[in-house]
Amino acid sequence: MLIRSARHTAEDLARWEIHEQQAEVHSNLTSFKRHLQRAETALLSFAGNRRAFAGVSWGKDSTVLAHLIARLTPNVPLVWVRVEPDYNPDCPLVRDAFLSANPGVNYYEIAVKRDATAQYVAHGTLEAGMKIARKRFGDAHISGVRADESKVRMRRMATWGESSPGTCAPIGWWSAWDVYAYLVSRRLPIHPAYACTMNGLLDPIGLRVSPLGGKCGERPGDNFGRKEWEERYYGQHLARLRIDARRAPEQLSLGQEMERDGEA
Repeated sequence: MLIRSARHTAEDLARWEIHEQQAEVHSNLTSFKRHLQRAETALLSFAGNRRAFAGVSWGKDSTVLAHLIARLTPNVPLVWVRVEPDYNPDCPLVRDAFLSANPGVNYYEIAVKRDATAQYVAHGTLEAGMKIARKRFGDAHISGVRADESKVRMRRMATWGESSPGTCAPIGWWSAWDVYAYLVSRRLPIHPAYACTMNGLLDPIGLRVSPLGGKCGERPGDNFGRKEWEERYYGQHLARLRIDARRAPEQLSLGQEMERDGEA
């Protein structure tokens, strides 16, 4: 269920209630149940015969992936490559709620310092963290990417389907409605950002959880740009990040690891 936040306005929450009701209806559709069965089959087939790990970030897609892993392949480690200091500050709320409800999962975090010279957070940052994860947990990677999020991901799914030789995207053919249907119908924790709809003007379908201050997801919806959205809902946090940057805080060692082993 949605994690309520002081960031939300009454209009945000009213818009979310409508969205949640629509997701409940979607969860009863035959098409959704068919997509779920296909995802479960793909995950079991891929994880059953190799050493693999699943990448999570505690947005909506990776929370679905984490729950599929917890239900079907709990031996597979869940790994969050946490980009310091820019990760969304509400992600730990989702993490802690999920781990509290699923204490048996194998959970790890790898903290990496953002590369200030890179245009996108994945360049030199997530890549470095993923390299550490592969070295520790195996080359096979399970992710929550979906085809309808970008042209690159669509090409990936069109070429390989759910599983390539080294990666698995079990929910790759899911729509955002499938994702919300799974989350709502199973009462899983949902990141507060998805209800931050500028007083109901934005569609939650278009909102994404990304590291703050970056270029990933320039437009969270049709009416406002990413920067405006971040300043509206995370302005105080961004201000602290700017102050800390000016103070030149001690740098985090690349690849610092924290094993949580299901501890919230």
